[in-house]
Amino acid sequence: MTPLVLPLTELQRDVWMVSHRSPEASSAHNLSGLVKFCGRFQPRALRAAAEALVQRHAGLRASILGDGSGQRVHEAAKFDIPLTQFLTTGDKGREDFVSLAYEEGRRRFDPVTEPLFRFHVARLAEQEHVLVFTTAGIVASISKGRLFREFCEAYAMMSTGQDWKPTPVIPYETYVCSRTDGYSSSIREEDQDYWRSKITEKALSFHMLADVEPTQRMYDGGCVRRSLAANIVSSLRSVCARYHISLFQFLLSALAVLLYGVSRQEVIPVGVGVTRSHGDSRWPPEDSILPFCVECAHVASISELLKHVRDVVLDAYEHRNVYLRPLMGGRDPYSPAAEASPLSIVFNLDSPMTVSAGDSLSMEVLDNFCGTTRFDLLLNVIERQSWCAVELRYNSGIFYRETIERWMDMLQSILAQMITDTEVPLNRLLAVQ
Repeated sequence: MTPLVLPLTELQRDVWMVSHRSPEASSAHNLSGLVKFCGRFQPRALRAAAEALVQRHAGLRASILGDGSGQRVHEAAKFDIPLTQFLTTGDKGREDFVSLAYEEGRRRFDPVTEPLFRFHVARLAEQEHVLVFTTAGIVASISKGRLFREFCEAYAMMSTGQDWKPTPVIPYETYVCSRTDGYSSSIREEDQDYWRSKITEKALSFHMLADVEPTQRMYDGGCVRRSLAANIVSSLRSVCARYHISLFQFLLSALAVLLYGVSRQEVIPVGVGVTRSHGDSRWPPEDSILPFCVECAHVASISELLKHVRDVVLDAYEHRNVYLRPLMGGRDPYSPAAEASPLSIVFNLDSPMTVSAGDSLSMEVLDNFCGTTRFDLLLNVIERQSWCAVELRYNSGIFYRETIERWMDMLQSILAQMITDTEVPLNRLLAVQ
């Protein structure tokens, strides 16, 4: 059957432009994650789940026309799932696996000649396997979180001999056309008005002293990670309960304090990932990044800041089903094609995603940081039931590692003081940093 030819969506056109700048720019838009299997592993079920996922989402079966004018959607996709053994005793095997996951997630795709996804299984022990699953950033219509969740659900069903019967999705061509000529007519006017009032040039501009002023956009990234002690995590959650806020809101407040401390800018714009929904389960939820603007200069104490951030977050989520591009004269602050994004700081809370397949197997989805970044600074918080880790991922073409380590020290000190005394004046807290 002749493959269906469709135009590219606006976001796909942006990513296509980026992919021609440099291999690093293309790799920075890969979406890579890990699925950790603990228990009895079934390769046939994994293959069946992967095939079902690829068949369900036509965007994974697309290839890009050589001139970038459109995409060709194939009836099926041919792919392998290699398995590599890492059974060496000690830390050597796991170190080798980390290297493999790094390279798998970082390796660029050729969207014209090869599939826009790849799988690779690593065997770390008899009852421990990890799937490295990476897709190209040009894949359309699929939320990363939904993609991994559906894969785990399909594997859980198929590994126990059951059929996977997910909710049908809209035809891919319907989705692409809706994102090619315009934006959803279902967007409420009040949502658009809300963001028009928030995304002024002043609000989106953030000026932070960089170690290096690059002459062109850079994509290499580094990461400084610290674990939070169990007593700190417990105290964090106690303060959150007292103020009726989430851990997400508390940590966003701490990041805003840090950025205010190093910049003294009145409004701190932080990009936060949200998922747009459409009120129709057949339409795929879409990942987006919206600017949450925190006004640190106008609050007197930490307790006031926590309440302010709570209101900012709740208001933003209430109006999250919006597209920024048409509200900014065709310019998206997070467009991959932008040479310099006015929104350069991003916050992400990585909550656990676990799926069980009977009593013999559990799966956990983990992020796969591959040494590339689209942003200047990203605070990634990894939350689990009994522990929490904080990562500052940074653009190594702009910041030295020593600077990020100093900021991480400041962030830990800010967190400790916010937990100890929420009534401490903001200026006094910053004076001791």
